[in-house]
Amino acid sequence: MQLKGLVRFFTAALILISLYQLSFTFVVRNFEKKMKAEAAADVARQNPSAETKYPGNKELQALYQDTLNDLIKDRVDQKLDSASGKQIAGFPWNTSYIKAKEKQLNLGLDLQGV
Repeated sequence: MQLKGLVRFFTAALILISLYQLSFTFVVRNFEKKMKAEAAADVARQNPSAETKYPGNKELQALYQDTLNDLIKDRVDQKLDSASGKQIAGFPWNTSYIKAKEKQLNLGLDLQGV
């Protein structure tokens, strides 16, 4: 029982280290969500929706929606490439997108939601 304080110290230290490592994952995810939302808004501004372009034709709507999804994905990639050196988090991280992406935890496909 004499090492109780030491065990508590290491427990608290491990929790803080884990939270710090997880924080990069949260920062990167939030930034990528923001970029995806902006890309979807850009594509929606430039192209009509599938329902307005092909009213009543479900097959053409599905094909056109796939095309719009590909455009959104390409636009997200462009936005992330252009923001690679941009600072995405302030104190205490003060990190750019690329550095935060390198520090984030690698999640499996089940945890990514893919």
